[in-house]
Amino acid sequence: MNRYKIVVIAVFLILASIVAIAAIQIKTVNSYSISGYGLYETPYRGGVLISLETLSLSNIQSSNISIPSAVYYANSSYYIKIASYTPNQVNTTTFPIATVYNNSFAVINTLYINITELPKQTNMTFAQLISRIHSNITILNGLNVVSWKFFDNFTIAYPSKNGITYVSIGVNKTVVITPEKVYVFKNESISEVYPTKYGYVVITGIQLPSSNKVIPLITSSNVTNISLVDKWHIVIKNYEGSTIVGNYLLVSNKSTTLLLNLLNGNIIYELPFGGNVIYNSSIIINNVLYGVIGNIYVKLYLNNGSYNKILLPNITSPSEVQFINNSYVLVSGLYTSSTTTSGFSTLPTSEVGLDILYVNGTIAYSNLSTPTKTFVFPISVVYSAAYLYKLSIQFNFESFNTQVDVLSMQNLVPPATTTTSTTTSTSTVTSTTTSSTSTTTSTSTISTTSSTTTSTTTSSTSTTTTSTTTSTSTVTSTTTSSTSTTSTTSISTVTPSSSTSTSHPTSFPTTIVIVAIIIIAIIAIAVVLLLRR
Repeated sequence: MNRYKIVVIAVFLILASIVAIAAIQIKTVNSYSISGYGLYETPYRGGVLISLETLSLSNIQSSNISIPSAVYYANSSYYIKIASYTPNQVNTTTFPIATVYNNSFAVINTLYINITELPKQTNMTFAQLISRIHSNITILNGLNVVSWKFFDNFTIAYPSKNGITYVSIGVNKTVVITPEKVYVFKNESISEVYPTKYGYVVITGIQLPSSNKVIPLITSSNVTNISLVDKWHIVIKNYEGSTIVGNYLLVSNKSTTLLLNLLNGNIIYELPFGGNVIYNSSIIINNVLYGVIGNIYVKLYLNNGSYNKILLPNITSPSEVQFINNSYVLVSGLYTSSTTTSGFSTLPTSEVGLDILYVNGTIAYSNLSTPTKTFVFPISVVYSAAYLYKLSIQFNFESFNTQVDVLSMQNLVPPATTTTSTTTSTSTVTSTTTSSTSTTTSTSTISTTSSTTTSTTTSSTSTTTTSTTTSTSTVTSTTTSSTSTTSTTSISTVTPSSSTSTSHPTSFPTTIVIVAIIIIAIIAIAVVLLLRR
C-alpha cells in the first residue's frame, strides 16, 4: 500500500510539473501603433528603444526620395519620441540603431545613405559605397539627448565604461578611437570591438577593396583575425560570431565553437558544432557556461569540458538572447522554413520564433509568430523589466505602421525535471607562441614564424543520459606579442560590462551594418516604386 501511495504521489508530481510548464501564458497588456517602418528594438530603462524609418507617400516626390527616421522609447504604459533624423539632401535615407550600455547611457548611430542608383549599380566599388554614407552620433543620458555630432564619413560609436569608442571605416583603412588610444587597421574592416580588463579584443575580416564590386562583401569573410591588440591573435575560417563571457571569448564558425582564454588566447575547449553566436548570448553560473550557438542551447561544464545541448525548436538564426535573473533564458530570432507553391520551386519563408527555457535546458514556452492576412509582419521580440515587447510591421498600401505589443509572462515556475543530452568530448589543442614585432596596421593576410610549440590534450568524461557523441579534433592557434606604432604600447585596463538583464552589448557589428545598408536601401526603393503605382 505504501508503495502504491508513493507511485501515485510521484505520478501526481510529474503531472503537476508538466501542467505548470504547459500553463505558461503570454498575455497582451498594451499595444501601440507608431507611424513608420520598424527596423530594430533594444531593451533600455525598463522598456525598449525602437528605431524606424518614417516612410510614407508624403516622403516621396516626383523625382526625389527623402526618407527620415526616428527613435522612440516605449514601456508598458506609454511611448515617446526620443530623436528624429531628416535627410540632409534628396535621394537619401536615414538608418538609426541604438546601442545601449546601461539604463542611463546609450548612443544612437544614424547613417545617412545616398540611395541614388544604388540598386542598379552592381559594379559599384567599395569606395563609391563608402562615399555615399555619412553618420550622426547621438548620445543619450536616460531619455534625454545630451549631445550629437555629425561625421562626413562612415563612423559608428558605442558606449563603454570609460566612455565612447568610435569605429571609422574608410576606403583603405579602419580607425578605432578608444578613450585611451587610437588604432589604425590598413586594408581591414572591423567586425567587432570588445573592451575587456585585459585590453581590446578586435575582430577583423573583410578586406576593403578599392576597385572590386560591392556585392562580394555581402558574403561572410573566409578568414577572420581575432586579436587582443598587442598581445595575441588567432585566425578563424568561416567566422560566424563571438561574445565575451567572464574571462573567456566564445567564438564559432559553421562547424566548430572555441572557448578561448582572454588573457593569452589559448583554446580551452573545442565543441564539435557551430553556428551564429551573438552578443551577450552566454553567461557563467557556478563554473558552468550557458549559451546559445546557432539554434543550439548548450550547457558547458568549465571544470571538465563535458556539455549538454538541446535543439531550439523555433529558432533558425537567433537575434536576441537574454538571461533573466539567472533562472531562465529568452531566445528570439528568425525561423526559416521552405514552402512549395504551385508553379514555383521551393521558396524560403521566415517567421519570428520565441523560445523561453529554464537555464537547465527545460523548455518552458515556444511559439512562432507568422505574417497575418491583414499584412502584419512580426520582426522581433525582446524582454525588458518583466515584459516582452513584440515588434511588427503593418502595411496598408499607403504607408507603414509599426505595431508594438507589450506582453506579460504568467505562471513561470521552476522546472521539476530536465531532459537534455550529455556529450563526452576529447579535444587536442596545439598552440603556437610567436615573439615578433608588428603593427596594428597589418593586412588580413597573416604569416608568423614558429619559435615555440607546446601541445596540450584535454580529455573529459561525463554521464550520458539520452544520447552519447564522441568527437576528436585538432585546432591550431597563434599567440603573438606585438607592438603598435599608432601610439603607446600599453592599454589602460577596461572592465567589461556586467552580464545582467539591464546591461546590453557594447560591441557593434560594422560589417553587418554594411550588409544592412545595401539591403535596406534596396527595400526602401522597392517600396517607393510600389507606393508610386
